[in-house]
Amino acid sequence: MKRILILLIIMILITGLFPISAGAEENMVTDIDDFNVAFKSGKTMVLEGGESGRTFTSAEFSLRYAYILTFDKNGKLIEGGLNLLADSNSPQLAVKVPAGGFAAVFDSQNSVLMKYYNKIFNGVMIYNGTMPLIYDMSAAVDRQTKKLSVRFGDPVEPTDETVKILFVGNSSTYYSGTPIVFEGLCRAAGLDVKVYYCTYGSSNLGQFADPNHDYGKALRNKLNTGKYDYVVLQDAAGSSLSDTDSSVSTILELINANGATPVLYMRYSTSVEGTYKYVRIYGQVGSKYDITVMPSAQAFAYSLKDNKSINLYADDGGHHSHAGSYLAACTWLYSLFDISPVGNGYIATLDSTTATKLQNTAVKGCDDPDRLFVKEDTFTEGDVTYQNISTGKPYTPSGERYNDKWTDTGEDGKPLGKLTDGIFASSGDETNVGCYKGSVTSITIDLGEEKAVKRLATDLYGNSSWGVPDPTEAVVSLYLSKDGKKFEKIDNLTGDTTASGQWLNRYLTLTLSEAKNARYVRVEYSIPGNYCWSSEIAVYGAEKKPDEETSEEPSGEISGEPSDESVNESAGEPGSSLPESSSDTSGQPKNKSGNTVKTVLFVLIAAALVAVFAVIIIKKGKFQH
Repeated sequence: MKRILILLIIMILITGLFPISAGAEENMVTDIDDFNVAFKSGKTMVLEGGESGRTFTSAEFSLRYAYILTFDKNGKLIEGGLNLLADSNSPQLAVKVPAGGFAAVFDSQNSVLMKYYNKIFNGVMIYNGTMPLIYDMSAAVDRQTKKLSVRFGDPVEPTDETVKILFVGNSSTYYSGTPIVFEGLCRAAGLDVKVYYCTYGSSNLGQFADPNHDYGKALRNKLNTGKYDYVVLQDAAGSSLSDTDSSVSTILELINANGATPVLYMRYSTSVEGTYKYVRIYGQVGSKYDITVMPSAQAFAYSLKDNKSINLYADDGGHHSHAGSYLAACTWLYSLFDISPVGNGYIATLDSTTATKLQNTAVKGCDDPDRLFVKEDTFTEGDVTYQNISTGKPYTPSGERYNDKWTDTGEDGKPLGKLTDGIFASSGDETNVGCYKGSVTSITIDLGEEKAVKRLATDLYGNSSWGVPDPTEAVVSLYLSKDGKKFEKIDNLTGDTTASGQWLNRYLTLTLSEAKNARYVRVEYSIPGNYCWSSEIAVYGAEKKPDEETSEEPSGEISGEPSDESVNESAGEPGSSLPESSSDTSGQPKNKSGNTVKTVLFVLIAAALVAVFAVIIIKKGKFQH
């Protein structure tokens, strides 16, 4: 009995000294060769943040072939990556170490740190940069003994309840660790989420859709060997609407076979104007296939306008920074799970002020309508505001199909809708430009019902090196019709031409002196060449004006001016007024019963008065006699 008690006491003491972890925990120690000096092959360096934090550039500290793990002032792992280039075209040129923190810099010869590095980045795509990390790892530096002690707790394995999400795309998805940041936000929001990658640099969805391409084979292997709740798709920057549509159509079959739900990640742009085409492409594909779209591009555009001090882009100006990664991940959380990121406790490597701004901007990008990306959505004259009434309206073109990614005609021969999607391009090489062959092209828009049309705006692009004619000499005319058969020419549009690089852009407008009722709006482009290169037609108008009607005149009087519908029956000529002597009151308001009653009363009253006067006169005569 005593032996049993002694064993129990020993077990209690051991448990108190060494608490049992939910996951396996490892503790290792490795040597440090030097501090705050350039990295050398086979060595392990520690770069220290000091009292205020420090930035270590690859050019000065030779980080081209180094693995990097960064820890905060409490020794908690916050960031990691590899191979920071010194080339100015590299997306990341330096590593930032926070105040009181440090970064371990090493290569594959350090087996201790490589063991943990490989566990952390298992399946995670990263190159030439660092990314925020959420793994349970901490470390401490002993400067006197030059030792780095590491504690690593294995991440909790996913269960049947874990929401599994596969990301398919390129560096616009994986750079700066956006999926991992998203996972961190989900965890902080109480969601059990695990992210997986099928991403390759400079890839496009067409390659993933192709069963014979290496990327297509990789995607099919992922879907055949794993079950996912969501599969997130992101296409390349240069892909056109037809490209993305075709690729998504093929990949949807694979996703459906897996039992997952497809999602589109609207990739960001480096400018507000550049966002236009992504809003259109992802919006139309999402609508066509009823797929949720995570509108990160819209959030980026709002941040560029509202948070000018926050840099969303990496050192190369094209990829996204850690701040951009956080903003995108916040839009994913909100648009996919309907959970607001505002107030989320996970802020990655950002300061709390920046994180809060980006959280709010993500909500705005998801909630607010995409009219942010319309060049003009209203036109105001005096105290009247006219809306863009052509957005989303169908139209019939006369030009021939241009078989390239700038075409506005699908393979089925129908318009793709580029010219009424509400988005003006910012450059002629953007894929939301719609092209038609022919020297004369007319676009006839059906507004659906008669509207009071006040103004029209459109654009034309030219580029001699592309064979697209100079828009300066083009004649663009406006025609209106109520029935779609008889069109009235209103006038020609006018506008100046501006140059941006090799591209010429002419923005043309026509404002009517008075709004005119019309259901059909036709724009005719007469081009001094063989290509009509336009991105948008915006028609500004209001509700239909009341038809002109003849005003009512007092009863018993004939108006001096006939209505438009009056007809001289004797002459048979429309619009002729009646002779003054005619008793016909055609075109005038009539109330026969009312007039008859009034006439009878008038006669009776008059007769009564006459009778009264007659009696008075007779009596007066008798009295005088």
